[in-house]
Amino acid sequence: MRQYNNVGSATFQGIEVIGGWQPLKDLRLNAGFTTTRAFLTSSNYPTLELTGVQLGQVPNWMVTAGAEWRPIPELAFTATLKSFPAYWNDTGHTQLNDAATLIDLGVTSGIPSSANGGGARDIGIGDDPAMKLLVLVTTTFTSGGAATLAVTLQGAVDNGAGAPAAFSDWWSSPAYALAILNAGSRLLDMDMPRPPDGIAVPRFLRLNYTVAVATVTAGNVSSWIVLDRDDQMYNATDNSIMGGYPAGINVAN
Repeated sequence: MRQYNNVGSATFQGIEVIGGWQPLKDLRLNAGFTTTRAFLTSSNYPTLELTGVQLGQVPNWMVTAGAEWRPIPELAFTATLKSFPAYWNDTGHTQLNDAATLIDLGVTSGIPSSANGGGARDIGIGDDPAMKLLVLVTTTFTSGGAATLAVTLQGAVDNGAGAPAAFSDWWSSPAYALAILNAGSRLLDMDMPRPPDGIAVPRFLRLNYTVAVATVTAGNVSSWIVLDRDDQMYNATDNSIMGGYPAGINVAN
């Protein structure tokens, strides 16, 4: 989850190197390297947004590589790689995101035109079992007021350059009250749905988190697309406590 504030002045310094090579008529290769030093020089919230340290959401470096093979003009196979180190999620340096290497494969023919250029994927919508969303509060939320949190599943087609076009809202959770946002609470238990009527088949999916009413001072959410969830019964209305059946129900051995 992210919150955006005007926090002060910043300096960005870096180096970017990009290159390409076409060893064959139907094969193109490219690669790039970026290193970035980004830090606040002044802060309106010095206890939360630190000066002189790497800005949140900005990795120190990133490596990219790609290949395109076009055996015939109407058909192209693509592969892209992006690798980056662990980086801070916030400029206060309280949450560290894991390092990752991402590989994306695509094809530009024989797929839905809404995903053209990136490779649409059948992720088993409607299958049994179907892929499922798991959105889990991993750190209890706190707030100086009565903050709420809503989660929205969004999708986007490829913009033709391997990046998402504008995202469309698919389905949203209720606006959860602060008292519900405790560790273990699950916020969007649903099977991976078809796109709503009138919305194109996507290449990209994401979750959008909306904080309203008041600012949160702590809290964390982790999200996955999974093949199965632990969906046993829970007590009362608090689904973070999976205590089995409520009192008064007897199950014979």
